[in-house]
Amino acid sequence: MSHTIPFNTLRHFERMIEAGFTEKQAKAQTEAMAELVDEKLATKNDLKNLENNFKKDLKNLENALWLKMTMTFGGMLAVAIGILDFLLKR
Repeated sequence: MSHTIPFNTLRHFERMIEAGFTEKQAKAQTEAMAELVDEKLATKNDLKNLENNFKKDLKNLENALWLKMTMTFGGMLAVAIGILDFLLKR
């Protein structure tokens, strides 16, 4: 992830103190929250990249399926022509 989500650690620390946490508790809470924001939350860019990769993978899948269907139909058509040719020559 790109780690561009702003998180005001000083303000968070101050809020914890105002809520009655000890400095040690507030520090631990603030560090845990900062780590969570940095490592676990996705940014808009992260989601856009995921969307673009998904679209590219979907397009590749569509192309592969189209090729497989075309080759299958071509094979079936060749067999049908062969059978017709055999039957008409009898």
